[in-house]
Amino acid sequence: MIYKSDRFSIYFGDASDGLCPKEYLQVGGQTPLAAREPYARVCKQLNATALTFCHQTHSIEGHVATLTPTVNPAPFLRKGDFLITSQPIAIGVMTADCLPVVIYDQKMHSVAVVHAGWRGLIAGVIEQAIMQMEQAFGSCRRDMQVWFGPAAGACCYEVTAEFKERCTQYAWRDELFSVRDGTLFFDLTGCAQHLLHEYGLAGQAINRTHNRCTVCDVRYCSYRRDKERAERQMTVVALRT
Repeated sequence: MIYKSDRFSIYFGDASDGLCPKEYLQVGGQTPLAAREPYARVCKQLNATALTFCHQTHSIEGHVATLTPTVNPAPFLRKGDFLITSQPIAIGVMTADCLPVVIYDQKMHSVAVVHAGWRGLIAGVIEQAIMQMEQAFGSCRRDMQVWFGPAAGACCYEVTAEFKERCTQYAWRDELFSVRDGTLFFDLTGCAQHLLHEYGLAGQAINRTHNRCTVCDVRYCSYRRDKERAERQMTVVALRT
């Protein structure tokens, strides 16, 4: 799925990306991603000449992506769970149930892409990405728009009662959980939306059109469904000059 505007484009991948962590984490400083498949296909669709990712670790760390003149950070070498940029470089995350989040500042023409699993989400990875945009680019939350990509949905995200206790700090905690046939389910995307509201982003700024459930929809990669056999799909955003 491609979301296009006159200022930026987003690629929301699916199982056809078929990326294996053991393979892509070894790419490092080899051939630029824009010249390797399936990354080259995505770069062509986004009209991007360079692409990079972090080595994701479910943290709240992130980096500014630049062309200096080569891509920095080099693909998959620096640990982190978000990238921000104001340059014409494509930045992405890999997911297989975690929530990919794209944040665009329409006034300063800057963007972030975030890998938000439950650990990073509760620790504040989205808020950290926004703060980094504010510090690096002078961004303002009222100028930001957000897109959620495919992730495990509240229909399928099974959790334990102990997990629910991790969310006691949220007044809206009960809205995130439901019980069906004695099984507890968690709304990962709903949690992200609540956190963004608390952080000052209005409801109309958040777009969930591309937020499909990766577990029950076999068109997407899902770790919860396929365990160690699960591959990864990309979410990539590129600014237009």
